[in-house]
Amino acid sequence: MNLGRLSFLAILAACGLAGCSKSVSPEAAVNAARVPDANIVQYVNVAKIAGAPFAKHVQAFVEKTKAAQGDDAGMFEGLDAFLAALKAEKLSIADIKSISISAAFTEDSPEPEALAAILLNKPVTAATLKKLLLASPIPFEEEDIVVDGNALRFTKGSAQAVFAANGRVLIVGPEELAQAAVARAASGKRASDLPAVKNLLDDKAARSDLYIVGVPPAELMGSGMLESFIPADGPFGIPQNVVESIQAINGVSFSLNVTDKAAVDLSVSFSDSKSAAAVGEYLSIVAVGMAKTMVYTFTGVNFPVMESLKASASGNTASITCELTAKDLDLILGVME
Repeated sequence: MNLGRLSFLAILAACGLAGCSKSVSPEAAVNAARVPDANIVQYVNVAKIAGAPFAKHVQAFVEKTKAAQGDDAGMFEGLDAFLAALKAEKLSIADIKSISISAAFTEDSPEPEALAAILLNKPVTAATLKKLLLASPIPFEEEDIVVDGNALRFTKGSAQAVFAANGRVLIVGPEELAQAAVARAASGKRASDLPAVKNLLDDKAARSDLYIVGVPPAELMGSGMLESFIPADGPFGIPQNVVESIQAINGVSFSLNVTDKAAVDLSVSFSDSKSAAAVGEYLSIVAVGMAKTMVYTFTGVNFPVMESLKASASGNTASITCELTAKDLDLILGVME
């Protein structure tokens, strides 16, 4: 199942199922509802982000964008219809506490195995979920979705939505993976983590409102495939020591913390500090400088987010950080006009 499609299904499912499996805590069910040895793990604290002051700035930005586009605002029609359907069922995005998505892939797999786990503030019925799906931007037809007791099955593909922790946790994904997750939750077990993924999770999970951590498959890192796509040396090339550092990558993480602004961190962890230093220096001198120059050249605007953009290296990690503010959103609107 496509990860983007799974993410949206997860949001919709989070507004929709009720039911009861064996009594387990919601947190235990979320931990169980992860693909074993996943390469990618994503978490969104929906309640925290939606309640932050910056969320109001984003909402105002969307409304102003819609007004500015006028007849060209069709891109928002599907979202508006979905939000209206939520309101009709006395639901809102605030009824979602968090969303977790995990995926496992290899170099040879065209589609990763993926699961989504959604922690709810309150459950509703499978029939309500079907209404929301049919009102969503995803082009579902009535016959595409089958209500099966307190669960939903999708006739195209093998995905289903099942539940755990007395309807507080909803699990969306291929039937076999979803049922295995429910069984783990009922027995009090959690999915196993790759050591490299666990290290990244330990670093990000306790202090991020949103994070995505990923570890490339070992066979991909040893194949030289990544380096073959990176131009080395020459006037537009990347220095050879930076290219060689690609082989030392242990994992990549993206995190977001939201208050009255959005603090963004994109980090790459390496097996040694030398590789981290080489990449950090390149990002600081070349990538950040180039990004600032290109944005100003094309817009003529000094965005605060670009002024805050910086790269650094610490220990075995190289990072790019920046902060998006309400002023940035206003300036973007000015550029769009």
